[in-house]
Amino acid sequence: MQNIKSIASLFSDIISIGTSSNVVTISDNYIPVRKNIVILANDDVAGSIVTIILPAANISADRILMIKKLGNTANVVIDATNTEVIDGGLTATLETQDEAITLVCDGIKWYIF
Repeated sequence: MQNIKSIASLFSDIISIGTSSNVVTISDNYIPVRKNIVILANDDVAGSIVTIILPAANISADRILMIKKLGNTANVVIDATNTEVIDGGLTATLETQDEAITLVCDGIKWYIF
């Protein structure tokens, strides 16, 4: 786990970057790009399940993603790439309005914090 930056260091990076491209609001299925840090998933606008497909772990070392479900219409599903895992599972699901999840990658797999 030596590859993972401290949470304080990652938040410091977010603040120093300070561009709006770090925060994205989505209402459809989505694959995060490198500059995304915060993803706000608006399932009310989508009207159905919103799926976020995580980038491959081997290209995401030291990466943090914070995802929040804004609506109350449908679930937001976070899906690991292929057979990769998120804390041992293939997916993580946000089911209630304003539920959020923070994910950190060590370059091998994604972890929920």
